[in-house]
Amino acid sequence: MTSSSAQQTDGMLRHRRTQSEAKHRAVRTAIDACVARGITDSAAGIARKAAVTETFLYRHESQPCALCAQVFGMGPVEYLRTHMARIFDSRDAHAQEQGLVTAATTRADLANSRAANHRLQQRLQSLERRLGEVLGHAVQDNLPELGRLAQDIDPASEKRIRELSEQTAALQLALNERDEELDAARRLNTDLTRRLNA
Repeated sequence: MTSSSAQQTDGMLRHRRTQSEAKHRAVRTAIDACVARGITDSAAGIARKAAVTETFLYRHESQPCALCAQVFGMGPVEYLRTHMARIFDSRDAHAQEQGLVTAATTRADLANSRAANHRLQQRLQSLERRLGEVLGHAVQDNLPELGRLAQDIDPASEKRIRELSEQTAALQLALNERDEELDAARRLNTDLTRRLNA
């Protein structure tokens, strides 16, 4: 690699890091602005305000980077949820003290929660479809080979069948883990809705 190309690569890496840091800071600023105003918002709303994609938030939630730890101290979505929960708690405490919970506020919170739940349901359905496609392709890719091995079983074939069985078991385990994650997300949605309706 020449000195010029090394400098270009370094420059590109610095540029990407600067952009990533700017996105992280924009998300933090959007969340902090909501907290300062005592206004709750969803991940999609924060993403819009920060001019990033919702995927950016969830990708950094599932795989936090060093910037996440530096800017949020956790994943960005967890940071959002933590601060939104504090707003809800503060709002509830204030409303109990002042007795100012109105039907309009409750309806607005419920509408926001329903919209957030709807977006989460759409995302869950999309993830379920994608997981089904991935698993379907994996099984479909292995079917012809399994049929060929069934006709001509020798020690090498038996070994390959065992390997494929182990892969199938691993895929099933991954599917079960995804199902558990989806169930946890559904339970969280139910808890949030119940909490808002309480």
